[in-house]
Amino acid sequence: MLFAATDHGVVRFAYRALQEIPSTPREFLDAFRNEAISDSARSCLQVAELARVCQVLEGRGIDAVVLKGPPLAVLIHGYPGGRTSGDLDLLIHPKDFDRTLECLRNAGYREDEPVADLRASRADKHVLLRRQNPEIAIEVHWSPYTPNLEIRDDIAGFWARSQFVEIAGQRVRVPSIEDTIVYLCLHGRIHRWTQIKWICDIAYLMGCKAPWGAAMEHATRLGYRRTVIVAIEIASRLLGARIPEEIQATCSGDEVAGILADSIITDLDQPDSTQDYEDALHEAIRYEDGRWARLRFLGRKIFHAFRPNLLDDQEVPLPARLRALHVFTRPLRLYRTYGFRWLRGLR
Repeated sequence: MLFAATDHGVVRFAYRALQEIPSTPREFLDAFRNEAISDSARSCLQVAELARVCQVLEGRGIDAVVLKGPPLAVLIHGYPGGRTSGDLDLLIHPKDFDRTLECLRNAGYREDEPVADLRASRADKHVLLRRQNPEIAIEVHWSPYTPNLEIRDDIAGFWARSQFVEIAGQRVRVPSIEDTIVYLCLHGRIHRWTQIKWICDIAYLMGCKAPWGAAMEHATRLGYRRTVIVAIEIASRLLGARIPEEIQATCSGDEVAGILADSIITDLDQPDSTQDYEDALHEAIRYEDGRWARLRFLGRKIFHAFRPNLLDDQEVPLPARLRALHVFTRPLRLYRTYGFRWLRGLR
């Protein structure tokens, strides 16, 4: 149980709940208390490091939005160390990619895998860097979402709506509350809500005075209405969170969202279960609301399936002026690697 609570990022919540149960064995409670103290200490280190990194980037004139992490803890719990975070997430402008990596390297961070430039990394959406003493990881993002969803990204608006908060004496830029809600719902969708702490985030926001009506309108404009409804249904059905009154009618009218939520909750009880490519594609299509939305989604999938990435450049190195030819070499690489199974293994 302790391992599961730690793995799901809810050890502090579990410890508080166990304290309310008189029959909890003392040694059991002690184990949770020790882990909760360690978790709180890690959060404090992350808060201090976030302030330091943001100060370094600001000194170089690099603008960054902090995604999740300590600012989300402030929004939900009222203080920056109130939420467990595996790493720190920073969104930057693509033009600042090289300078950001340079700053972080000078601050003691190193990439998990060598990255030559942003063009080579465009098959993904971030680069992961780590440092030791203390051990902290930072993900540098140039898009809030995955490449398969980027056609609907409102990146300029995301930056324009961002605001500033103070963390450990340092001013940091964070997404608007509406963007935070949509981002959390999309992040959970991408990872199929495999960590309960992400569901807890939604449940806490459902319980506070968050602008859910405005967030739903924003998600609808971006094409992510059902993504938000699924997140709300999961938090409501699994944790008993009350659906905000202003969006109750919208949620109750989407039966498909309820089916998707039930499927995800069922899979949470089976941590070893995995989706194959066909099931994942079918689920992604069901997130789309309406026939035309599903056709647009399939069009994006086909577009990204044939969009060259770093693997194509490694397989067939070409001068910069000829890299567009990878549009023709990529299908051949996929066929040679996967044969007739290549559609199930697109990378």
